[in-house]
Amino acid sequence: MNIKNYVSLKSKSAISFSKADDSDGITRYYVTQKKWDSDTGDALSDSKIEIQLSDYENELSHVTGQITSLTEEKTNLEKIIEDIKAL
Repeated sequence: MNIKNYVSLKSKSAISFSKADDSDGITRYYVTQKKWDSDTGDALSDSKIEIQLSDYENELSHVTGQITSLTEEKTNLEKIIEDIKAL
C-alpha cells in the first residue's frame, strides 16, 4: 500500500483494514485493497495481505522525527534571513 494514497483510496472505499485472532490468540491485522484491470477497468480479485501495526508505528515515529528536524532547520533559516535583512 502506498501510504500517500491512503486517504484517497479510503474515500473511494478501495481499501480497508481488518483484524482476526488466530488459534494461538494472536491478533493479526490485514489490509484489503481493491484491484482493477488497467486496460479494461474491470474489477480483479481484491488483494489481502497481513500487515504489522508496529511497522506503521515505527514509520510514524520516523516521520515525526523528520518533521521536528525540518521545523528546527526552518526556524534557523528564518532567523538567518531575518538577521541578514537587518544589516
